[in-house]
Amino acid sequence: MATKKEWTSLFETVVGRKPSPQELIKAKETGFDPGKIIDIAGATQGNFAELPQQSASVSSDKKTSEKKAWSMLALAVSGLSLLLALLTPWKLPFAAAALIGAVFAAVLLFFNWKKTKKPWPLIAFTLSVLVFAAGLGVTAYTYFNSSSQTTVGRLNKDQNKMTASKKDSGKKVKEKKKEDSDDDKEDSADINDYIDGDYQFDWTESDFLSLKVYSIHDSNRGTRIKTILKTYGKATEGRMNGDSLSLTYFNGDYSSLKEVELRFVRKDGIYSLIKATAEGLSDNTVTIKKDYRANWTQSDFDALQEAPEAPNSDLTVGSKWTDIQKQFGDPRLSDQRIVNFGDGEGFEKQLDVTYLDYSAPEGLLPYVHLDFKEKDGVYYLTHKYAKE
Repeated sequence: MATKKEWTSLFETVVGRKPSPQELIKAKETGFDPGKIIDIAGATQGNFAELPQQSASVSSDKKTSEKKAWSMLALAVSGLSLLLALLTPWKLPFAAAALIGAVFAAVLLFFNWKKTKKPWPLIAFTLSVLVFAAGLGVTAYTYFNSSSQTTVGRLNKDQNKMTASKKDSGKKVKEKKKEDSDDDKEDSADINDYIDGDYQFDWTESDFLSLKVYSIHDSNRGTRIKTILKTYGKATEGRMNGDSLSLTYFNGDYSSLKEVELRFVRKDGIYSLIKATAEGLSDNTVTIKKDYRANWTQSDFDALQEAPEAPNSDLTVGSKWTDIQKQFGDPRLSDQRIVNFGDGEGFEKQLDVTYLDYSAPEGLLPYVHLDFKEKDGVYYLTHKYAKE
């Protein structure tokens, strides 16, 4: 037998390298027998040869697990998208997310199928496509079902409108027949048949201007009271005096007054309209200024031109309201009326404005009142009054 040193030297000579710790342990077990060098060296090399194979196997398993995990991730994205599409109203965004999951699975399948031949990428891709198709189906169903319901709702609404229109037409025909049959009947002489304490104001400027007022130049009588009652309802209050009947329609708001006053005269048992006045119905109301401060001088007031108020006079010689408002601003008070007195002049629009400031400084007018009449949409001054 040899010593450890001699055996190690002989091992280097025979094998061409120094012995490993494992080889030294085995050599010690043989008593450092030189005849065992080849056997010890061969056994150790065989063990080292197995290590790379085992490492490769571990690495391969790790890669397979990673690919499996990516496949499961793609499938999870698609599945979660389908679930959210079913449970939430946002169908389209989650259908798009399912498509992303399917595309991701397709990419995994393309890059890994030839290398590994493992089924996970194929399974993930197949299921992701199915899930995307299901999500797309849910989105399409929801959209078309909603559109269908909307269409049906519109059709039903239109049909209801047509039905209501037919009913209204039938009702109007019946009312018209009844009205025709009542034409020969005398109007009631009881004031309670013309008033309603719960009346709701429903007049407009165009409504008022559509009335027909008896004129001294026209043999036809004015609008019948029966027609007005059927169109606008009973009045807020009324008064009777012999053959005369007056009705007042009032909106109940003194801060924003709207009022229609109608006067009728009874002839042959029929009440016909002979006079009509209205306040607050103008489509172009004048703005008022509660905190107006005096800005009129006596010379400003004297410079205003008044148009004569006689019938058929030229209103255009009067100062224009628009020019006055531009120079002196909005007034403290205003009143707009529409009148028809049956004198042959027809409907006339009037405007009154008041500039009022009792704390006016010296040299400025505290009170200026102006009256206007309208012609072709323009108000012209017909009367002026001031107080120092």
